[in-house]
Amino acid sequence: MISALLDASVIYSFDKTGYLRHSKNYQQLDQQAFVGKKILVTGGSKGIGLALTKQLLAHGAEVYFTGRNAKFEGELGVMGHYLQFDLLDDDMSVFNGIAPLDALVCNAGAMPAQKILHPSDIESIFYTQVISHLKLFHCLHSQGKLKPNAHIHFNSSGGMYLKRLDLRDLGYHQRPYNKVDAYANAKRAQVTLLPLLAEAFSEYTFAASHPGWVDTEGVQDSIPGFAKLFEDRLRTPDQGADTMLWCLAQEQLPNAKFWFDRRQAKITPVPFTKSPPQHIDKLWQLVQKLSLC
Repeated sequence: MISALLDASVIYSFDKTGYLRHSKNYQQLDQQAFVGKKILVTGGSKGIGLALTKQLLAHGAEVYFTGRNAKFEGELGVMGHYLQFDLLDDDMSVFNGIAPLDALVCNAGAMPAQKILHPSDIESIFYTQVISHLKLFHCLHSQGKLKPNAHIHFNSSGGMYLKRLDLRDLGYHQRPYNKVDAYANAKRAQVTLLPLLAEAFSEYTFAASHPGWVDTEGVQDSIPGFAKLFEDRLRTPDQGADTMLWCLAQEQLPNAKFWFDRRQAKITPVPFTKSPPQHIDKLWQLVQKLSLC
């Protein structure tokens, strides 16, 4: 009863006390689950992505990880395969040399203060986190670089809980640009697409997870007020990456589900955020049009 009340409070669920409380019931991951596995992590050079990359390497995986900088200045450059890649760049040739993958982790995501438009006339948050990640998936799929039953995992956010999918004015021409709204909308789109992707590509396992409130450089830079208000309550990047790691370790993960702290979570806990079928169809048509190689 007390745990349920704490979870309902949101703060005491998404913060580090929530993680510590939930993790008391965690079972140790199979130490052999990642040995020999090949995994690609976008945005793996910072924050939660870097924490996940380190954990995967520590468990014996071969990891390709991306970042926007020309070089990765860190110890992982010796162990992992660093690839310079900007999700606003539609050139996917950097991935031509990778080996067939056991998993693709769509983790990269920025929240720029000023609006950036992709040539498609879609602002950068939605384009990079939805369209570009699916373009990468399609390219890997079409080139035979995803093994059967490969995991395709999206690092989502609790920010989408109060956001209904909104496909109007994705270029923010008719309304003021709002980075928090744009970010929540992109995360809502990611989880909305899960069952559609699972139906269209039944040979793979699709999932998304919510990391909780995590202390990262991105959070500090993008939403400094939130970071300051909850600075003593934020999770570590390792704690934020834990559910992704757990999902990737599962041989038989239920398809097209949303996860938080190693438990299946509701995608639309608030009724007004449920998307009508015509909005979902419009989203599917949009990504099919723009995400093909």
